[in-house]
Amino acid sequence: MRVLITGMGVWCSIGRTLPEVEQALKEGRCGRRPVTQFDVSSPAYRTGEAAVLVDEEALSPDVDETRIADLALSVGRDALRDARLDERPPDPARFGVTLGTSHGGNIAFMKFIRGRMGLSGGRVDHALLLGNGATQLGQIARRVGARGPTATVSTACASSTNSVGRAFEWIRDGRADVMLAGGADLFTELSFSGFNVLGVTARETCRPLDRHRDGMMLGDGAAMLVLESEEHARRRGARAYAEIAGHAIANDAYHATGPEPHGTEAARVIAAALESGGVSPDEIDYINLHGTGTVANDEAELRAVRRVFGDRARRILLSSTKSQLGHTLGAAGSVELLATTLGVAGGWAPPSIHLVTPIEEFADWSYVVDRARPARIRAALSNSFGFAGNMASIVIRRLDN
Repeated sequence: MRVLITGMGVWCSIGRTLPEVEQALKEGRCGRRPVTQFDVSSPAYRTGEAAVLVDEEALSPDVDETRIADLALSVGRDALRDARLDERPPDPARFGVTLGTSHGGNIAFMKFIRGRMGLSGGRVDHALLLGNGATQLGQIARRVGARGPTATVSTACASSTNSVGRAFEWIRDGRADVMLAGGADLFTELSFSGFNVLGVTARETCRPLDRHRDGMMLGDGAAMLVLESEEHARRRGARAYAEIAGHAIANDAYHATGPEPHGTEAARVIAAALESGGVSPDEIDYINLHGTGTVANDEAELRAVRRVFGDRARRILLSSTKSQLGHTLGAAGSVELLATTLGVAGGWAPPSIHLVTPIEEFADWSYVVDRARPARIRAALSNSFGFAGNMASIVIRRLDN
């Protein structure tokens, strides 16, 4: 059974709506700006900037513990409107939700613990325990009227790629007709300081795939996609952006934070995604790389691409949209898949910005630099390779009709 993407919603550092984000991607705009949510003046911080959510003040300013759920719900409703399912809702029993998140209910849980320890003053709010990831997913399902299969997925930076992948598989296997799938994450003082302590944040410009790269740019964001069986979409006369063809998930079982350096295991998951969708390596015209901008990640991923595609890897269009959007952690896969889908549907490939001197070993490859490049993309890959060896890859195909 074919699975189509019929609606999308997004909110990140370069825009709050789909048209805003599409235009910013094409123009190569960067969402990097000063962090103001907490004090970053300590010399322990390598940087005081990140890809902060645009119009952040519009998101639950007084209720920290529900901000991620509210963010996901907002873009989820946008995606349902985009698919015109707000006008004719699907059968609730055949409509499900999956949410990928790295931080999920951590804000609420830590607030509850501080209350129990007497560190926050006032009474302990037991309602904070309803702020965990699974409960937040339940709130989203209830508000959009979904009573089918649901799941919260937390596989580090691969979370929302696997969220979309699980939804895809449930529709393909006949367990649902429509799924609202994606991810949402907001970086916190804990995650921001943690990545700084690890020494993996860029001191100034984040430049994935460049030989002078020195780290990632953290970011806020969410993207939700409406996945629909072809039969259901045809029955209601829906238009679609692209087809999800394949998905694969694996673990490299190598290190807590670093990737297997030769790309052997990452190549395995890319090849498995292609195989699951019956997509030939020769059909792939564009890859949205995980491309964090860290020294170890970028080289390992490019080696994986070379293992799968051989000499043809040099001719595939490549970019890392993290150079614009930042690394949105558990939301990264869905935000980047959305960017990839916009490009496949619109006939253009998203760019990497700040890429001046490509990594020497891969200097003659076909990078999309600074601005979007017109391209007829038959099929594309979006990769996510996270901490603890979590790996995922998803394949989408262009729809000619």
